[in-house]
Amino acid sequence: MVTLHRGESLKQDKNPDSPQEKLFRNYTRKYLDFAASISKARLKTILARGVLKDFPRSLPLDLRTQVKEVVVHANRIINDPSISRIELDTGGNEELANAVSRLFSIQALKGIDGSPAFGKILWSEELVMIITLLDAFMVDSMRTIIRAQPAILNSEKSIKISEVLATKSWDGLLSYLTNEEVDRFGSLSVEKQVKALEGKPLNLSLQINKADLDIVNEAESVRHIIIHNGGKVNQQFIERTGKTDIGEGEQYPLGSSFVAKSSVSSERIALKVFDAISKKFLAQKNPTKHLHPISDI
Repeated sequence: MVTLHRGESLKQDKNPDSPQEKLFRNYTRKYLDFAASISKARLKTILARGVLKDFPRSLPLDLRTQVKEVVVHANRIINDPSISRIELDTGGNEELANAVSRLFSIQALKGIDGSPAFGKILWSEELVMIITLLDAFMVDSMRTIIRAQPAILNSEKSIKISEVLATKSWDGLLSYLTNEEVDRFGSLSVEKQVKALEGKPLNLSLQINKADLDIVNEAESVRHIIIHNGGKVNQQFIERTGKTDIGEGEQYPLGSSFVAKSSVSSERIALKVFDAISKKFLAQKNPTKHLHPISDI
């Protein structure tokens, strides 16, 4: 069951021109951009699964007619060596015609007959996007903290005089140091980013559910093997996730349920981070009060 709520627009209870309030509004937009993108990725996967589940018969009528003609003629070329070229009226949709023709030609070369399976690629695409979006939001969060309190950049790290001089100004130096810290933070896994936010000197109380962090940790590991190993499990994946039910070299059994859980868990983590940072560094007593109903996840 889904409960719908009437949300409120963002209201300004404090001085809207103060640097802190401007920073909070900007950070809120960053969070909303993240949440909207996560929802778009989820919706795209759901709709695409419906449209592509019995391709091309499940397509809308106008597209189905175009695709059917391309498939028929593609099969003619594949099965009749005497035919080398067929001119088709694509109705201005040449991209669709070329993509469909190429897909069915490749399937024929692989000896595959019937409707192409799109599930795996849709789930893989969404999972990669989920982790990419969450990582980008975490980086935006660290940048927001530094803008609110630049003093957190104090550290034992040394910097060359030539690098200081190259920045030409205090603002330039601050920007340089900020980018250095943000790049370092962004290179961490989500799990380590959370630990960094909770540790010194930030000491944020995120109160993230361990189950959500475990799901996102596994999702991030799956993303790595999708990108770098064709979705096959390697030793690094086993060591990082502690999973022993999938052997090295086996294909990770990615399915819709895990992707859906990863989407929800990433939103929960991002909301916890947004709430904690807004309270501690942006002086907001109840930063999520205007985010209802999306905060109810």
